[in-house]
Amino acid sequence: ERFAAFCMIRRHYSRSFDIEDVSMGGGGDTGIDALAIIVNNVLVTDSDTVDELAEQNGQLDVSFIFIQGKRTHGFDAASIGDFGFGVRDFFNPDPKITRNAEIQAAADLAGNIFTHAPILRGRPSCQLYYVTTGKWQEEKDSVARRDAVIEDLNNLGTFGSIRFGCVGAEELHAAY
Repeated sequence: ERFAAFCMIRRHYSRSFDIEDVSMGGGGDTGIDALAIIVNNVLVTDSDTVDELAEQNGQLDVSFIFIQGKRTHGFDAASIGDFGFGVRDFFNPDPKITRNAEIQAAADLAGNIFTHAPILRGRPSCQLYYVTTGKWQEEKDSVARRDAVIEDLNNLGTFGSIRFGCVGAEELHAAY
């Protein structure tokens, strides 16, 4: 999980970071193993940093990066759906599933970001990565689940762009 998170976050954030700052895994993680929130090219972990960036820059450019890592050799449509449901629920002000402390803190941070809506530089981007040691084969059920997650997130009207990458061993190796 941590290796997958490191590799996927590095696609968007080239500075060094502590993997523990983005790890969400464990009970109550809502299917999200890692989450990076990047604001104005800074990986943020607290509301004070967001407030400082808002004051200093007068605008906020925001990206949310969610990762689910599996050791399995394939892509499971049900797990893809569960991951997507957890991400969708993350943005729900009245969450339907139990959150651990890390997920709740990250959701509170996201809520703080959205209080700065007047100075958001466009709507945030949302990146999801479902990572396994297998090979993405575009299986019908997995593609349908992935596409349903994208549609659900689009229906929120919150994001300027949404990308859901199903990453296999080859892509993970290349990202590393």
